[in-house]
Amino acid sequence: MVCTLVPNSGDGCWGLAYEIPDQDWPAIQAELDYREKDGYQLKRVSARWQDQDLPCWTYVADEHNPSYLGDQGFDRLVERIRRAAGPSGASIDYLLRLAQTLDELEIQDDHVRQLREALTA
Repeated sequence: MVCTLVPNSGDGCWGLAYEIPDQDWPAIQAELDYREKDGYQLKRVSARWQDQDLPCWTYVADEHNPSYLGDQGFDRLVERIRRAAGPSGASIDYLLRLAQTLDELEIQDDHVRQLREALTA
């Protein structure tokens, strides 16, 4: 299991953006396309940086993604994360790394925080 950006009109998210030289983009995109497979789509979005709107690429999924789980209910989601694992590792490790990175970036995400608390209690 992984987290995904799901379109939600009027909402946004905080995170990191990387400037990639044009000559490096094809190889990096190929790696990202492989990693972000299974229903994710590469979309052009607007990123806000220093009072500027910059064009940016990100991967998004919606409810039509074949692996999209939708609202599982909190307790069921915690148990799925606790048990799930795949080629990239255990979902609990993914969630804990995500929570740590959000903390380091000083990004508040109540849902991720609550999941971490439930998984480490």
